[in-house]
Amino acid sequence: MGVHVVFVHGLFSSPDTWSAMTRFIEADEELRELVELHYFRYPSPKFMFRPDRRIPDLSAIGEQLKTYLDNTLANADPLVLVTHSQGGLVVKQLLADACHARKIQELSRIRQIVMYACPTTGSEFMLSLRRGAWFWRNPQEDKLRPFNREVLAAHQTVIERIVFAQNNTDTEWRIPIAAYGGNEDGIVPAEIATFGFIETGVVPGDHSSLIRPTPADDTAFRVLKRVLTTVAATAHQQQRTGSDQDEIDPRVTESGSGKQLSEPVTPPWADMKHPIRGRDQLLADIDHDHTTRVHVLSGEGGVGKTRLALEIAQRAKRAGEMVWWIRMERLNGCMRQVATLLGAPENPIERAWMGIASPAELVWSLLNEQRRPWLLIFDNADKPERLAAPGQHIGDGVGWLREPENDYGRVVVTSRQGDESVWTPNSRVHRIPTLESFAGAAVLRDIFRAGGSVLDARELSTELGGLPLRLRQAGVHLESANRNVIYQGPRPVRNFQTYRLALQSRWESTEESPGELDEALGLNLTRGVIDMSLTLAVDRGSHDAPRLLKLLSCLDTAAIPYYLLLQTNTLARSELLGKLTTRQALGALKELTNVGLVQLLSSPTETGSDIDHLLTLHPEYHHLLREDPDVVERAAEYYTLAVTMVAAAVADHDPDDPTNWPLWNRLVAHSNQAARTALVGPRPLSEHDPVAQAIELARMTLRYLIARGFLNPASELADAIIDRCDECLLDIDDPEILSIRHEKARIALERGDRETAERMFREIVIERTAKLPGGGRNADTLASRHKLARAILEQEGRAREAETELLAIVELERGVRGFDHSDTLVVRRSLARALIYQGRAAEALPQLRQILAVSVRTWPGTRPETLWVRHTLARCLLELERYADAEAEARFALDLVGNPANPVESPVMRWSISMQRTLAIALLGLGRLDEAYEIVDRIRQQAADQLDPADPLSERIMKLFRDIREQLRRQQAEPLEPPNDTPEASSEHTEPPDDCDAGDVP
Repeated sequence: MGVHVVFVHGLFSSPDTWSAMTRFIEADEELRELVELHYFRYPSPKFMFRPDRRIPDLSAIGEQLKTYLDNTLANADPLVLVTHSQGGLVVKQLLADACHARKIQELSRIRQIVMYACPTTGSEFMLSLRRGAWFWRNPQEDKLRPFNREVLAAHQTVIERIVFAQNNTDTEWRIPIAAYGGNEDGIVPAEIATFGFIETGVVPGDHSSLIRPTPADDTAFRVLKRVLTTVAATAHQQQRTGSDQDEIDPRVTESGSGKQLSEPVTPPWADMKHPIRGRDQLLADIDHDHTTRVHVLSGEGGVGKTRLALEIAQRAKRAGEMVWWIRMERLNGCMRQVATLLGAPENPIERAWMGIASPAELVWSLLNEQRRPWLLIFDNADKPERLAAPGQHIGDGVGWLREPENDYGRVVVTSRQGDESVWTPNSRVHRIPTLESFAGAAVLRDIFRAGGSVLDARELSTELGGLPLRLRQAGVHLESANRNVIYQGPRPVRNFQTYRLALQSRWESTEESPGELDEALGLNLTRGVIDMSLTLAVDRGSHDAPRLLKLLSCLDTAAIPYYLLLQTNTLARSELLGKLTTRQALGALKELTNVGLVQLLSSPTETGSDIDHLLTLHPEYHHLLREDPDVVERAAEYYTLAVTMVAAAVADHDPDDPTNWPLWNRLVAHSNQAARTALVGPRPLSEHDPVAQAIELARMTLRYLIARGFLNPASELADAIIDRCDECLLDIDDPEILSIRHEKARIALERGDRETAERMFREIVIERTAKLPGGGRNADTLASRHKLARAILEQEGRAREAETELLAIVELERGVRGFDHSDTLVVRRSLARALIYQGRAAEALPQLRQILAVSVRTWPGTRPETLWVRHTLARCLLELERYADAEAEARFALDLVGNPANPVESPVMRWSISMQRTLAIALLGLGRLDEAYEIVDRIRQQAADQLDPADPLSERIMKLFRDIREQLRRQQAEPLEPPNDTPEASSEHTEPPDDCDAGDVP
């Protein structure tokens, strides 16, 4: 039995307006076998030249449509009417006239009506111009004016007697009507198009394009396809019963009083065109769980909950189970159909659905009586309260969702709501994750195998965040693009790689509304997912959730330590979020988690503190929410709050102190993102206090990155701020920017570019002396002078010059911070090194012992600064050829540290390798060549794994390895080399020491 689809066009239009929609229907393998297409044409000219003719009004067109259905389509059953714009008014006029004439039964063949952009209350679009136009007296245009009395009367009749019909009689008859508006329609806004109806929605497009689906976005076609397949399934089921119309039509009772239309409960098998990917373990887990009777599949929009439920349904059907698929938008009708299929007599069904008895009680009594396995699926239960009885909780077990009483039954629910407390007490909530790159690549290649290599598919899957909805959309777009022979510009998106590059280019774009690119890349689909989920969160009472999510999007895409940030209580002082308390913020976060917009995870650290609790957002959510009009309009408030929140979390956590590195490791990506965007993003801050706070956060971030040896990202951040400081109204010589320039010079020093570092520090010292309070005695000025002295010291032959500078700094520090202050001790150690470089190790030795005594008395022995003092001391002993003492010092220090569980993450990783090298030189000086070789061979492999190949320390280790290996060869024929010829044991100092970057303060 085919479904007869009648398309009704709008004002000043013709059936040609449906050409794009009908092409999609004809190209769909499933629909073209199910439907027959018809086009109702009526006159709709802008004006009439002939005085002997008139332009028909809505009532006349409605009568014409009735005649067309009664004669041209006399045997067409079932019927679906699809309208655009004024076509919806024509159909409503037809229905209203039939109700008033007591002939509505004659239209019972109409099983569904779908209206796109129906001007229910009229259109104000260009009303003043329309008044003066030559078609002002057009009777059809007259009905489009706002709040036309006749149009509103017909609409009220349709709502009361069709949409909310209590019975099927000669004056009222229930026919489902779905009304859709366009999200860009300025002629008939969506709220007008959907006014008064139950089943409503918004599809992409303006007044004309919303019924012209494209390969990039076919939402309008999809909603129509769902209706047509549903009507077809119902018709097919009725045909199979072999009964007469009074028995098979669920709208007619034996008594003639009528009943509400039941809905088909067959799963949408057509949506299983491609195999499911990446869900094997989850499916096996559900299949093998013989104790849980209610499974909830929860996750963000587009993560594949419905597809997963379909897979479960198919497996159940193959196993011989009865399967019913309940669409939440048709909940009552679907559950009525379940009652009918389970053999409930007509009279109890009528009583239940008239409100005399409980429909849920009737259905569940029938389900629990079954002695054959069955599966009931509730799809898209995003508002779980609809499954509860009025005024009750789902857990009370008196609504539509209950736990089966025996092992014959199972229930599966798909929902964005992941809060376990919402569901039945013994239900099991499965949080559906996004797909990992391998499974995502399989989804792409299932749809479009010719898109490129497997690696290209994996990279695109990663870029799309593994979201099945986006992966499918990308595959469909590429498949369509490669069927299109039209030239698409110099950079067409036709394979996995170009799609990924186009997406990356989109995020780097400075355009406010990339428009066409967004449509091609499917980003409007993602926006719809976000909006729908936020609406659900707000509907559940979490009015702060949208702005909290937007604030989180201002951070980096890395996992966010949410509790660490929220417990700082900075939100309570912010007007942007209504002075949200930590408890309220955590409550809003819970709702965002429940609707799938954020995912919570735990990643334990050794500290076991607040930093273990993380959340993640889909990467596209980050990018799109940053473009949200609210974020754009109030960018200064959002990014000031983001900076304040991160700054409060890192306050009092010195980035140079390794004990704080676990915290910084969690936050560095966010401090980088927040500071950088606030200072040099698309809309930089301009108020001085927020700018200064962002600069300080950037400076602390740079210190951490330098301390960890992450010099490239540190350089990128520093360069961006220095080069574009004018965008946040700062000059390059302002004190705030001087602090960033200081860190930039440190990066040059750590990279071994000592001449550049010297030049940069000289400029900074001059500016800081001139501009900072205290001038040359300011702590920041002294820090820059120390780095300048280091840059000089590490250049060959300039140790004496560095000594002079360091002596001056020590004297100044004695008066500013004290002789034994930690910063002064670092300068004093540099001074000792300057003496060693000049062959004056005997003078340096007592100074180093004094520094070490103060260090071990004041701080833990494993503090990196203290360990580097021991390293310099051991080097000093080598210079004095006291090899046994050097060995003892090196072994004692190495024993203090032990073997870290994760050497790469250890704050003393570089020190350990360097100290072992010093130990090997001491052993070499003692003539213990084999022991020295064993140590150097080990650290050679460590350096290859843990150090940058360009690190000078790696080069020195390899040089020592080659020297020892050569001595081992010579040992076969000659006595061991005397100690004073030991590599690096002579008094010539032609290379910088390998401890030159350790323990320094900014």
